[in-house]
Amino acid sequence: MSQRTMVRFSVTVSDDAMRVVLMARHVNGSIRLDAADVCKEFAAQNLTLDETVKAKIAALCEQRLAVGAQHTLLAGEPAVAPQPPHATLVEELASARPPFAKTGQRVATITPAEPGRPGNDVFGVACPAAPTPTLDTLIGAGIALDKDQQSLIAKSDGVVHVGADGRISIGVTERVEFDLYTPVPMECATDLLVGGSVKDGTSVNCTAGGCLYVQGALETDAAAVDIIAQGAIRTGHVAMAAGKTISVVARGQVAAGTIATATVQARGDVTVVSEITSSTITCGGRLIAPQATIHASTVLASGAVECRVIGCEDHTRTVIEIGAEPALRKLITELLPQIETRREHVAKVRRTIQPLLADARRLTPEQKERCTELLFDAETTDAEASAMLKRLTDGHDRLIANAGGELTIHELAHPGVIIRFVGVEAALRMTLRGPVVIRAVTDRTTPSIVCKYPKTSQEVPLETRLVPDDPILTLRHHVAQAARRQRPA
Repeated sequence: MSQRTMVRFSVTVSDDAMRVVLMARHVNGSIRLDAADVCKEFAAQNLTLDETVKAKIAALCEQRLAVGAQHTLLAGEPAVAPQPPHATLVEELASARPPFAKTGQRVATITPAEPGRPGNDVFGVACPAAPTPTLDTLIGAGIALDKDQQSLIAKSDGVVHVGADGRISIGVTERVEFDLYTPVPMECATDLLVGGSVKDGTSVNCTAGGCLYVQGALETDAAAVDIIAQGAIRTGHVAMAAGKTISVVARGQVAAGTIATATVQARGDVTVVSEITSSTITCGGRLIAPQATIHASTVLASGAVECRVIGCEDHTRTVIEIGAEPALRKLITELLPQIETRREHVAKVRRTIQPLLADARRLTPEQKERCTELLFDAETTDAEASAMLKRLTDGHDRLIANAGGELTIHELAHPGVIIRFVGVEAALRMTLRGPVVIRAVTDRTTPSIVCKYPKTSQEVPLETRLVPDDPILTLRHHVAQAARRQRPA
């Protein structure tokens, strides 16, 4: 370390020994370092000085270095991570709905892993590559490796699942070959595959991660929530609801030919082939319906929405909301008043008690103890309010992370359709011809909704109305106010 005329610098080895960094330190401005001092510091840390590094040090020291800027003098060569193997479903299963495999059937082909490459750190110490993942990382329940080591086969009958980590498995599957009808609620701890339709009056709950696959339609109109699946719900290319009113809840994806007179809640994407009508759809992901018509319905999607036609000629109300978080809005409405009440109580206690404790000599021991108890209770209440607010801000952070959703209309949007984003909405007053992409623009003084025509890249603003009572905007305002209060004067 050099200390000439209050000039300081440091030569630092990174935590993983992959970089040696020179940083100049001074009161302000820029400084010129002495190359000899830097080389001494290099040697003091047992770092090798070859001619390339010496030349780099000399070149840096000939110029004035900005204080606080980091300059890499020496870099190691990190090990290259291996590429894991992956499996691809065979075509007949990839296109099947559901992908049902028989015992001994070839399920997927394997692309082998690629080994990594070792490296070395700045001291010349070897950095071995991570072990190459084995094929075991692809093999889940009910799956075996074929003799050729190039494909996976089914050990039992069942629906094929592909996990987020690429692991292939066969779910234990309960099969109903024809229509399903039961007058009492049915629980199934596995996947349930119905060869026909789920008939009127039937209530099904697939627990323990099970998925529901229906080759026909969901025709049930049982009360409350009718169809529940911890996994996905998929129906055939006919209707999810054939003229009945049903409620569907899935922790995974929902896929159907048509959704009619239904209330659908999915944590994942919702995929529809031909039509959504007279329904309310809430999805935690995207609504994917590039060939479908959406009309007389409300769609609340966290992600993007894609459809062919939206609305209808008789201007029946159709609402598309993108970036919607109904659960978060409900939580904000419930918790924010409680947070504000707690914070007001805490502020009142502190205003009352702290001046008394500042002149504690005038208090009796009992009064001191009571004041301490009140302050402790206030701190506990404040911590509760902070925990509530963190739940809300964590949900808001997830919303921001998923921001950027758009409405893509491939063919036509009718007048009367309401398009809504967080805090803004637009009611279409004229027909829009597709393809067109509609999105919110928030980087302006006043947020607005615009439609962009991909063929011309032309962007046309829509008549936009602010929605000031949106709970998400209320949360943002609350957080901004709290930040201003905490900012030092």
